[in-house]
Amino acid sequence: MFSESFRASAAFSVAFGVSLLSPHRGISKIFSINSFQFWPDPDASLVELRRILKPGGLIALAVQPRGKGVTGEDTHMSEIL
Repeated sequence: MFSESFRASAAFSVAFGVSLLSPHRGISKIFSINSFQFWPDPDASLVELRRILKPGGLIALAVQPRGKGVTGEDTHMSEIL
């Protein structure tokens, strides 16, 4: 059980990486999944993410590869079941 003084907050936003509307070093965690490969200017976007990240903050980018053989496993779940 959490103590009564525990408070959690989160804010979610959708924006292009080169034009984030966030204060300098105002964000503690940044998470992006399956979008990095579509960013029009990945280098500039990463610079912008670093600009808004608090010192000691965390950036997590995840990209799931698509296509046969890209993960080394050629078996589809339908073949297992």
